[in-house]
Amino acid sequence: MTDTFRRRCESALTHPATLAALAVLLVNDLVLKSLWPHPWTTGKLSDLAWMVFAPPLLAYLLSFAARGNLRSQRVAFGVAYVGLPLLYAAFNTFPPLHDWIMRGFLLASDGVGGSPLDAYDSVVIPFALGIAVWVWRRGPVAPGGLRSRLGMVTAGLAAFATVATGEIPQVHGITNVVAASDVVTAASQDLHSGYASYRSEDGGFTWTLAVGGPRIEMISDDRYAWVKTPRGEYRIEGSNILLADSSGKSVVYSAAHLRDSNNEWLQAKQVKRRPGWRLDFAPRAITYDPHSGNLIVAMGIQGAVVGTPDGQWVPVAVAHFIPIDSLSSIRKAGYLMSSYNFWVAAIVFPVSMIALAFFFAHSSLRNPCGSPVYPSNPVCRAAMQGLSILEPRE
Repeated sequence: MTDTFRRRCESALTHPATLAALAVLLVNDLVLKSLWPHPWTTGKLSDLAWMVFAPPLLAYLLSFAARGNLRSQRVAFGVAYVGLPLLYAAFNTFPPLHDWIMRGFLLASDGVGGSPLDAYDSVVIPFALGIAVWVWRRGPVAPGGLRSRLGMVTAGLAAFATVATGEIPQVHGITNVVAASDVVTAASQDLHSGYASYRSEDGGFTWTLAVGGPRIEMISDDRYAWVKTPRGEYRIEGSNILLADSSGKSVVYSAAHLRDSNNEWLQAKQVKRRPGWRLDFAPRAITYDPHSGNLIVAMGIQGAVVGTPDGQWVPVAVAHFIPIDSLSSIRKAGYLMSSYNFWVAAIVFPVSMIALAFFFAHSSLRNPCGSPVYPSNPVCRAAMQGLSILEPRE
């Protein structure tokens, strides 16, 4: 029974239609997407090809766990040919599930590739699943045949093709800000929608998602030009914001602190948890809001910085783009506890101190007759008392 089910999986996995889908995915993702990127041609072709070979690949892998149990084999088939398509449809539809799966995928593939959220990717599922089921209904391969021996090789290639998908769109965060008619608008590249804009009516301190209204450019051509205000002219230069007034030029704000080791580590943690995000260490664009008198600076994944008329510069969050300056202690503690180095230090250091205390207590703190001497130090006292329990009794 086990051989029959596995040979049927090998037959489906090495069928010409499955191998053709595998070849199409590799060529499409590694070549065609770079030459003719389009969500409805090369994009949907990848989804169609992947859904043709993914069910037999999963069924083949599950066949090793199903063994000779008929019920387990039926469960394996249901997971591969029913559960996987349903999961893929949910993956394309629900942002929380998409992000959760993508974080695990990028961790497993070391950031090789990924898939943006697109509900329309699910339209290929019925067609691809029809081909996959038709292939499954073909007769199993002969035991010991060439196709049977090539099953493992094909599974490896299919697994590689699954990882070698197109790259995730890079999310740069807030890339442009424009002030007009007492409203400040910020633009960002969002992983889910591709483009998102936010608006602020209080000079850049609070932001809401903008629905409708004029669309501003993601990146303005004049984003490094001088911005005129009653206080002087401001512009971005590297990681600094300069002010040119009657007294000359001066740096009024610097984002150099983002390159500090601790801050860069926090940013790296944010980026690692969010697929497609990239680090930014410099302002992206600047605008002046005459209504509030504030300067608003786009800071990428750091959100924005607001410069008030009294010379204060305040980092603010724009949607889910949160400055590291604004991270709560709980969020920072969460990042710290998710670090491998933290747990190494938290476990190794106390254990090493206890072992050192026991060593000194056992080897040095004894009187000439060999019985332990309990010192006044509480750590050594506890170590000595613990060792005295282990002493052999005459």
